[in-house]
Amino acid sequence: AETVSVEIMNPGTAAQSTFDVVYTVNGGAPVTEAYTGAAIPSGGTGTFTFATTADLSSVGAYVIEAYTILAGDANNTNDTTTRTVENLGGTPLSIPYSENFDFFITGTSGILSNGWTNVGPFSWFADDNGTPSTGTGPSGDNTSGLGVYLFTEATGRDGGDVMIVRSPCIDLPAVGPHRLSYFYHMIGGDMGSLEVFVNVAGVLTRIDSIGGEQQTSGTEAGRESVLDISAYNGQTVFFEFRGTIGPDFESDIAIDDVSVFEAACADVGASSVTAPATSCSLSIADTITAVIENFGLTAQDTFNVSYTVNGGTAVTETYTGPAIMPGMSASFSFA
Repeated sequence: AETVSVEIMNPGTAAQSTFDVVYTVNGGAPVTEAYTGAAIPSGGTGTFTFATTADLSSVGAYVIEAYTILAGDANNTNDTTTRTVENLGGTPLSIPYSENFDFFITGTSGILSNGWTNVGPFSWFADDNGTPSTGTGPSGDNTSGLGVYLFTEATGRDGGDVMIVRSPCIDLPAVGPHRLSYFYHMIGGDMGSLEVFVNVAGVLTRIDSIGGEQQTSGTEAGRESVLDISAYNGQTVFFEFRGTIGPDFESDIAIDDVSVFEAACADVGASSVTAPATSCSLSIADTITAVIENFGLTAQDTFNVSYTVNGGTAVTETYTGPAIMPGMSASFSFA
């Protein structure tokens, strides 16, 4: 039993205070009620809430059409509006939440798992062992290099096509600094863009946008984006990842390791390795450089940083550079 509310506009020259308002759901029986509120002046608007509720309890999409009936209306072409809403089903999940996609079935069916769904005519696919198109990536997933990630296949698509994948619903607690984190991989000479939206009660807000090529090879590590979503505390939200295809097939976009969590005061991490890069002339003494990000709430200036090669013995050194402020990053090169 969902309440239906509509905004009514008066584009005429005379104030209006008595007329009928109607809604239908998926073309079903019309619900007609009388507007008898304050007069809506010329050029003004008013809100009308139906006493009769709508049954939207089944999972799926609903097209709600609303219109007015006014005696003597000289222009009824502007009387009607529509809105599509969806019942996504399922129980909203709690934080901390994480999804590495490793148990998704790979292939081109576009059928996903664990509450993740494709929206619209074009799909994201679960994949492992490298994207099919030459000159694109990644060559493996972000979690271990051996698991599964989601990606957009640009081959056979037109430039400007948009692939939308939606997360399950997640309850954000009313109190606390909350973050959305995900890793992305975008390599290809025709690279398009990746956008992230948060949906609260049907209102979509863009919270991230990344355009153009971001990696230099399929084997380069994914980059992490950490977004402050504390503005949506106390709400049930879901996230949409939108990949827009570039002008040709070298435009595959991948995401992995999506998580929603409460930010800690002290939280730094290595988000990517920027050197060395794949080359024909790597040596016995190559410098390792990593990007260090401050995911926490306080500045950090002294901590250990380590690296391993092929799972070997860890090399540990101390970062003592300028303080890294919350939300900022710094480059660290091992001696």
